[in-house]
This record gives sequence, structure tokens and C-alpha cells, in this order.
Amino acid sequence: MPLGRALSSQRRGVLVNAAACRIWSRTGNSMLTSLDTPVAMGEESCLSQQIQSVERSVVFLRQEHLTLLHGLHLEILSLQKRCS
Repeated sequence: MPLGRALSSQRRGVLVNAAACRIWSRTGNSMLTSLDTPVAMGEESCLSQQIQSVERSVVFLRQEHLTLLHGLHLEILSLQKRCS
């Protein structure tokens, strides 16, 4: 993996983690006030569940994206045949 891509991936991970913490704290649960504060055991499992949920959503979106791209590709081929 190129260095730029790895750094971009790391930044995304940090942003996702920071966003998850902000979302968690907005729901009335103060998981942590800063990224340096340790997370309690119950809150850690809840965060783990949220991460798993996000990962499942990403997998679903990737599958939907591939399905959409495949359909568009077929449409392009059909239009190319019609135009020639």
C-alpha cells in the first residue's frame, strides 16, 4: 500500500473514532471527554458493537456499490451496441 494511501486510511480511522465518540457523548452517555481518557468496560463493549455495526454497514454499501456499477456497465454496453 502506498504511503499516502496508508496515511489517508489512518486519518479516516481517527476521524471515524472521533466521530463515534462525539455521537456517543451526544446521546447522553459520556464515554470520554477526550481521546486520552480511558473507556469503562461496559462502554468499551458498546463501542465495540457500534464498530461492528459500522463495519457491517460498510460491507453492505460496498456490495450495493458493486451491484450498481455492474448494472451501469451493462447499460453502457447496451447503449454502445445500440449506437453502433
